[in-house]
Amino acid sequence: MARPKKKTRATTPIDKPMQPTPERMAKAGEFYVVGGDGRVTMRDGMIDRIRKRGVITERQAEAGRRYRLYWYHAGLEPGPNGVDPNRIYAPDNTGMRLMAQSERQAEYRQRYRQAARHIGLRMSRLIEHIACEDATLEEAGRKILGWGNKAQAIAAATEMFRDATDRLADLWGFPHWIDDEEAEEIA
Repeated sequence: MARPKKKTRATTPIDKPMQPTPERMAKAGEFYVVGGDGRVTMRDGMIDRIRKRGVITERQAEAGRRYRLYWYHAGLEPGPNGVDPNRIYAPDNTGMRLMAQSERQAEYRQRYRQAARHIGLRMSRLIEHIACEDATLEEAGRKILGWGNKAQAIAAATEMFRDATDRLADLWGFPHWIDDEEAEEIA
């Protein structure tokens, strides 16, 4: 009688983390982190890029990330507008689509609006442009602040971003880190 074959467990995609394509790695440049289990986490958002270059402190970067988190969970990120062929054409002119869809979303909108009121309209728009929409400092300086010169646009956007994120960090009670104080003394 033949001996039954030993069953081997097939490897699944869950067992091995997916790796980014070479094109994606080239686009990220140096802005990625490889974890202990081999997973690659892309850190190529604008906040992560300017933090790694030393333009802002970790406290300021964390404030920008939290602002983006509130913006995202408030449902303010523009989504894809597709056509649903199973639905009749009925545009929503009442503006109800702009209302919060859940209690959780309403709470995040309240937090987002509180932060925006705390720093002012111009600063909140600048942070939203950089942190939420991933615009460069130059683009934000030109579009939001109105500077035509590249160097002036970057400098103005950098200073206003630092000031706004410091105000947000104070609002949310973020502690001051020792590394950040040393970085501010150098700058």
